[in-house]
Amino acid sequence: MAISFQQSKGQGATNAGPVTATFDATPTAGDLILVYYVVASASDKAPILTTGGYTDVSDPSSSEQYADAGADTNARGWYKYSDGAETNVVGADMAGTADGVSIAVMIFRGVASAAQGGPFSTAPVLATPNTTNGSINPAQIATAAGDVVVLMAGAAAATMGTYTAPANYTTNALLGVAGVDTNDGVAAMAFRTSGYSNPENPAAWSMSGTSASSLGITLALKEAPAAAAVSAYTHMADRAIYTGSLA
Repeated sequence: MAISFQQSKGQGATNAGPVTATFDATPTAGDLILVYYVVASASDKAPILTTGGYTDVSDPSSSEQYADAGADTNARGWYKYSDGAETNVVGADMAGTADGVSIAVMIFRGVASAAQGGPFSTAPVLATPNTTNGSINPAQIATAAGDVVVLMAGAAAATMGTYTAPANYTTNALLGVAGVDTNDGVAAMAFRTSGYSNPENPAAWSMSGTSASSLGITLALKEAPAAAAVSAYTHMADRAIYTGSLA
């Protein structure tokens, strides 16, 4: 079945959280929930979700992804197959001060289950951190027919501006909600349902404002296989019908 976008939410907060993004509607069981949580700090590392059941899709060799080298962005991504009862996602309080935090969430239907080899058709790929500004260049990724390519991006800034997604990627009006503090932070997500290449090499995100650093992840969501056709056969025993006359 084709993958379809369902909804997106974004929310920001100050003082390193906590931050809550509340869904517009309860997801359907089996929907895929994607989350990107950004903290505008090099010291409040490894942001985590208070909401349970999510699997990390950031750096597979580490429990965190961040740009050090004098930069301030610190982010992680997660996914979860919905159980049909979720109403929100909560980013933990990182116990810091002066640091903006932001969560971006997108929900998709028709993504392959874990039993079908999902949710990704290939491993997520991290962008090279940009320790200068918010214009993160998403990493190239291999794709297959039916995939949906999703980009996660996050930045820290002294003066938070607006993210613009690469050409041919839609955000459904979700460019994150900045956590405006001494250090601002914003998370953003965008997706592409068709017309991508194999491999797909997205153009860079751009950001207005004065950004200190930025991070990103590229995902290729795997399409769930079409349901097998079910044929019903009704077997009727042969019946001999006597139409002659009785003696």
